Amino acid sequence: MMRPLSLFLLLLVVMTEATASQRIRLDGEGTPTARIAAGEPSILSVEGGRITKVWVSAAKATVKADEDSGQVILQPVGLGKTQPFSVIVKDDHGRVHTVVLRPARIPGETIVLVPRRQRDMRARRRAIDWEASQPYERTLVELIRRMALGRLPEGYEAVPMRRAVPLWEESEMHLVTRYLGGYLSGEVYRLRNVSEAEMRLAEREFYREGVLAVAITRPVLQPGEETEIYLVVEGATHE
Repeated sequence: MMRPLSLFLLLLVVMTEATASQRIRLDGEGTPTARIAAGEPSILSVEGGRITKVWVSAAKATVKADEDSGQVILQPVGLGKTQPFSVIVKDDHGRVHTVVLRPARIPGETIVLVPRRQRDMRARRRAIDWEASQPYERTLVELIRRMALGRLPEGYEAVPMRRAVPLWEESEMHLVTRYLGGYLSGEVYRLRNVSEAEMRLAEREFYREGVLAVAITRPVLQPGEETEIYLVVEGATHE
């Protein structure tokens, strides 16, 4: 005799097949945010893992867990229908993730949390060997050259970012790509002049703690023009 399909599981299957999804990258830089349907249930899942525990204010959302799929269904209630609220999730790898959900007048969606992943240690070893194969100053110059050409140094990994970076009112700046290496990492930014005046850029304006080298493709921008900015940063971020 076939086992009856539970109403919860049926709802989960229907929502998984019919709804759109948001992929929320958990890169460790601030608390990530996502939209959640204010008036409908939404699915919350962890890519490559299963949710084992969820903490959320009962005054703002209800939680229904499915042990078979490792997903949960969240339904905003009360203040959660109009105000952002935090959800803390623990997965079966022991990782704990926090995400802020902002209610919106949208259909229910699948919210997929994408955890940081550990790089292959063999790749990192190759990156360290590449960094040590030439003089220090030459390594910095060569890393910038490789980023400008879109060519990965040995053992490096390019991670698309596409993240807005607040800078000046006269500009729009985005972190486009991060290059993960051994003891170094590279960052590629795109900056656009959104003012009505000429903009002059100096490398010293982009130094911060840990930045070892800066290169600007076009240091002078007319209104509407843009440039790439390359940074070499001490201490690689291993995602």
